[in-house]
Amino acid sequence: MVMGMLYRFIMSIFGLILILIGLLFLLRNFFCWYFKINQRLKIEDGIFKELLKLNNNLANNNYLNTTDLRGDDSLEKDEVPQFENEDDRLVNLFNKYKNIAVYNINRDDESIFSYFQAKQYKIIPINYQNIRFADIKTYATIMSVEAHIEILLVKKDTENIANLLNECIARKKIKNDIEYVWFEELIVDKEVLKKFQDVNIKVVNGYDMYKQYAKLMLKTTICS
Repeated sequence: MVMGMLYRFIMSIFGLILILIGLLFLLRNFFCWYFKINQRLKIEDGIFKELLKLNNNLANNNYLNTTDLRGDDSLEKDEVPQFENEDDRLVNLFNKYKNIAVYNINRDDESIFSYFQAKQYKIIPINYQNIRFADIKTYATIMSVEAHIEILLVKKDTENIANLLNECIARKKIKNDIEYVWFEELIVDKEVLKKFQDVNIKVVNGYDMYKQYAKLMLKTTICS
């Protein structure tokens, strides 16, 4: 009987030792896993931060490069852009400015002319042939426009860009309006774009105004 009790005692001790070994093994695996996970998370966090920094640098470089041709050329390269992207800038432009002079407007533009009028924009036709639209006075030159010009829309005929530039510079110096010149045909001559910038005329370059308004302002209306 004594031997039986001793045997059971020994087996209990042996079982307890096995349980402790098992627990120690589990604890060891848990701590190894925990520290490995932490180390991996730290590495991944470092990689993520580096990728984020790289992405921001690429985005800034892309913004600065593209604004040479498309967008706001009035920003210096060491300045922070005012808007997060081009869409935000154009939405602000549509909301802020309501006087649009259309350079070399013709009969093909009449539907768009009426569309913007219906949206409460004041459209000022400029055409050297004095084509009339809806009994609204048409001006032969930019300088002869009596009303305040906020946006000068140039839909086509950018072959005479030098004349256009000279007219804009002259008007800016005398009347100090024309906040934006909007070219629907992409202007690739950086020297011309810089000359607009030099007289504080900002540029939107290579976008169709009607399509941009329909896309951005409709989206803004739906989301608000």
